[in-house]
Amino acid sequence: MPTGYHLFMQSGARALVMDLGGTGARALLIDGPEKIHTVGPAANPNRVGLDASKDCIVGMLKRLRLSGKRVERAIIGMAGRSHPAAVSIVASAMKEAHVEVDIRWLVNDAELAHLAAFSGQRDPGVLVVAGTGSISVARMGSGQFVRAGGLGPKVGDEGSGHWIGERLFGWARDNPGFREALRKLGVTSLDLLNAAQTPSILAEHIDGLVEGEPLARDLAEQAGLKLGHLAQEAWRKAAIPSRSVKVSGSVLVESRTVRAAFTCALGRLSPPLRDEGDVGDVLETGMAWLLESPLKPVPPGW
Repeated sequence: MPTGYHLFMQSGARALVMDLGGTGARALLIDGPEKIHTVGPAANPNRVGLDASKDCIVGMLKRLRLSGKRVERAIIGMAGRSHPAAVSIVASAMKEAHVEVDIRWLVNDAELAHLAAFSGQRDPGVLVVAGTGSISVARMGSGQFVRAGGLGPKVGDEGSGHWIGERLFGWARDNPGFREALRKLGVTSLDLLNAAQTPSILAEHIDGLVEGEPLARDLAEQAGLKLGHLAQEAWRKAAIPSRSVKVSGSVLVESRTVRAAFTCALGRLSPPLRDEGDVGDVLETGMAWLLESPLKPVPPGW
């Protein structure tokens, strides 16, 4: 446990990290010596709307027993942070839950993961997130974030769970043999799956399909290659010396075939980049960054 983390817990103060994703939300509160976790539904305002996003935040704050309390510092990583109403959503949620925060950051959820991934490092590299969607972020020497991807399923999100799943769904719809391969993996009723969830659910089975389905193996390799190019794009935009790449999200963390293709793609770039592992628990590592970070200048919040 980092020194700042330990000292903060001894101080009796409160610190909050919220990771508001496109398929679910999580939060970690340090309240004196106590650590409290909670979860919630999706909170990306672009996907669920403004009211549902706010309700998710309010519900999590109440489950953390923060109503009527003050938090010394907090960071919220929100999928859909670019939404024009993102700041007002968080501000109104805090007001409704009667929570006051002194020092506060509001960033994109991928930026939160980047801060967590390279906490304490003077020469941070690139983070690639591939879950439901895909995005790559890096931080310039000025501290400003740059990104590649993250455009949503209709425009981009190459290599993401949605991107993989849409292609698997198309093949299953048109190919009885492919449907049979999915049934053997436990996917028995494609028509009954929620249309918005089907692609990501199917993407979870990519590793089980690659052994007997050349199309699936090619798809996994394409996903890894596209995610490698996202890393390169963010690296070039940031113009940073570090060639270190870390990853987050279910596709790269859980799929061995996509990860192998991604790692190989990074090594073949010019110049080559290095896959240096997973971020780990974004809440815990994000909390470590929050408690070790300088308090001035006051960060952008809500």
